[in-house]
Amino acid sequence: MKFNLYSTLGVKPKATIEEIKKAYRKIAMDNHPDKHPNDRKTMKKMLEANEAYEILSNPGKKKKYDDDLMAHLKREIEREKAKMNKTDHQQSTNSTDKKESKEETLEERIKEAGKSVLASVLRFVLKR
Repeated sequence: MKFNLYSTLGVKPKATIEEIKKAYRKIAMDNHPDKHPNDRKTMKKMLEANEAYEILSNPGKKKKYDDDLMAHLKREIEREKAKMNKTDHQQSTNSTDKKESKEETLEERIKEAGKSVLASVLRFVLKR
């Protein structure tokens, strides 16, 4: 999607044709090229508003746009869910790896401690 036509005109998706027309006229008055000659920002706003009005004021084009927008939003939601699942899976895998490495480290420490205890006992016995 290039841009959201509803936010371009500042209307809600449930806006009536009259509300869409009113919003377009306000933007057109504020950004008209005669008021702002050689201003690229206002020219861009005007072009976007024209495109938005052309689509949203026509019931057939508006329906197609709404269907395309919903499909786009659903794809974005699915993409975000997939990212979250991937992140959760990676965190779970990393957590498992950390647990295994902590267990290995703990086992190594126990072995080392056991060796040092055994060595201390042997020294004690040999001194007697």
